[in-house]
Amino acid sequence: MIELSRRELALWEALFDNAERVVAKSALCDSIYGTGADVDVNAVELLVSRLRRKIDGGAVQIRSIRGLGYILQQDGPA
Repeated sequence: MIELSRRELALWEALFDNAERVVAKSALCDSIYGTGADVDVNAVELLVSRLRRKIDGGAVQIRSIRGLGYILQQDGPA
């Protein structure tokens, strides 16, 4: 079992709900911290980094899509 913080879980849920689709950093920020929260998108990058470490070696991975956001994708052959 992987233990996730409240915000890591919110990030996971936002990515999982949009699996195989690119989710903008700003949309993730709204999902995690609430709409209109004054939070730097670097906070999202930090959460993504921590979540990636925790799910490393699993069946899915979080990929960065430069200039757009992140996507949750299944590992292995398509």
